[in-house]
Amino acid sequence: MEEKENKSPIVNPPLAPLAVAVTSKYMLERMGPAALGAAVSVSPLLVGTLLAAGAFCIGKLFSNDNSTHGDGKILESLQRTSLDVRIEDDGQTTTTVSTTTETSKTVKVDDPVVVENHQGTTVVHINNLTINLNAEMVQQLNLNPKEVINQLTEQIKQTTLQAKASET
Repeated sequence: MEEKENKSPIVNPPLAPLAVAVTSKYMLERMGPAALGAAVSVSPLLVGTLLAAGAFCIGKLFSNDNSTHGDGKILESLQRTSLDVRIEDDGQTTTTVSTTTETSKTVKVDDPVVVENHQGTTVVHINNLTINLNAEMVQQLNLNPKEVINQLTEQIKQTTLQAKASET
């Protein structure tokens, strides 16, 4: 019997960035510009994890393979995707997604998330969206994605509130 080639659209290079862009826009708008600016300054890795979780869930919707192997293909595809988020001083948020064609074994990442402030604009560069998704989180995302995303959002809110409280 001839083995079917997996034609999952998520591994097609143009769709991984699209999934990241769509998910990021939704997640960031839910958070709001003021909260987002504070959150990325206080816990950029947690924000990166939230965005990676959302992108993984969108990837599952695009994928026709519900196996562990399929999850691995989604993660591999996302691993080649980076995200820049610009938060202007007036609260406007823009995102730019890019993809590398290198395999995950050759990609070197020194800082998974870099936050820079330039004249009132906060720029967050997330080098690797899968760096924050471990096997346990992927399993939880497969079982109850909404709950995981709600927990991450709540952790971001709590971390940001604690940081603001310690400033005063």
